[in-house]
Amino acid sequence: MRVRQPTRFGAAVLLSLGLAAASFAMAVPATAACAGPGCKPGHNGGHTVTNTVMLGPSGANINPFAVAVDPSDHTVYSTDDTGDSVSVINGASISATVPLGANTDPFAIAADPGTHNVYVTNPRYGTVSVINGTAVVATITVGRQPYGVAVDPGNGTVYVANQSDGTLSVINGTTVTNTIPASTYPYGVAVDASTHTVYVTDPLSYTVSEINGTAVTSTVPISAQPNEVAVDSGTHTAYVTNYTNGSVTVINGTTVTATVGVGNYPLWVAVDPGTQTAYVPNNGSTTVSVINGTSVTDTITVGNGPDGVAVDPGTHKVYVANYSDNTVSVINGH
Repeated sequence: MRVRQPTRFGAAVLLSLGLAAASFAMAVPATAACAGPGCKPGHNGGHTVTNTVMLGPSGANINPFAVAVDPSDHTVYSTDDTGDSVSVINGASISATVPLGANTDPFAIAADPGTHNVYVTNPRYGTVSVINGTAVVATITVGRQPYGVAVDPGNGTVYVANQSDGTLSVINGTTVTNTIPASTYPYGVAVDASTHTVYVTDPLSYTVSEINGTAVTSTVPISAQPNEVAVDSGTHTAYVTNYTNGSVTVINGTTVTATVGVGNYPLWVAVDPGTQTAYVPNNGSTTVSVINGTSVTDTITVGNGPDGVAVDPGTHKVYVANYSDNTVSVINGH
């Protein structure tokens, strides 16, 4: 099995990644297995894999990495950083493949349910591709090495973390309207839709910045190396993956309230606000950890090399991009 490593941090962070793995391995509680009362892996709370969507013929050189859902029409989008494209999934099968251009090397993806625009970061070129339907309708120049991207569904504002610039690009539609100083090395980004607070991870500084308006209003130190982040807008709880030591940091407000052990190499995380459940694919474990509150309540087996994850809040379905399998697993989140 090929394990997808987040090797695009840059040299300084790659060195730090190795040090972090050694430093924190003993500090994380071993809670990757189910921890809730009566929990049975793959069955607790009705979490089962109900479908596996093939993105191409068996053996095809397709590597789905990040995934997003447009909750207004239930369309699913998955980036392929090998094929420089985005797969479009409707129902139980792929309906289109959208080419982004040679060597775009797409990374993160987010959908705006109001406009049906889909935003894809291209770190190599410092751009964001905008897809509507099955076509690229715009290419936006942002900062250097854009990685994370998130949409505020309340106002349609898009936030892009520019790693090498230490900034956050603010996009409305297809236009950059502001650039906000964020942190030393911004990487992952998420929005609390009810407060419009933006959360930005920094794997070099071991922090999560909270931005309100156009300024950082607080910085939360993390004891492990933060990567991606997702927010439960109902409880205002942020879940931050720590790739190197197999854990998730839970933040409420400006306080770290828990560190939850999951599987090996968790990179992405998504939250279902309707059930207050967080889903964490473990790239090195072929599993997804299900977190309720501060406990792992289920562990679901999916495909090889699970990376990206997204939740459809209307159907409670969870979509997991299996990087090494050319597939997307569909989980019943009820």
